Amino acid sequence: AVRIEKGLSKRTKLSYSNTLDQNQSREIRLEQMLDENITLNATAGDRSRNNTQARPGDSFGLDVRYRFSFE
Repeated sequence: AVRIEKGLSKRTKLSYSNTLDQNQSREIRLEQMLDENITLNATAGDRSRNNTQARPGDSFGLDVRYRFSFE
């Protein structure tokens, strides 16, 4: 897989990944840090057609990640 990532700002990252095999899949991910402990991740991906699949499979996701540290 090939992955390209770019920091758009101190708190925002954008990445794109693409597989190199016959059954290609692509994914775009946006990560936004809301504060020091909370991150919002948005993902969109698709799979290219192959012989067994009638149409591409698309997926979309939105995740909230909370980081808690023990001291």
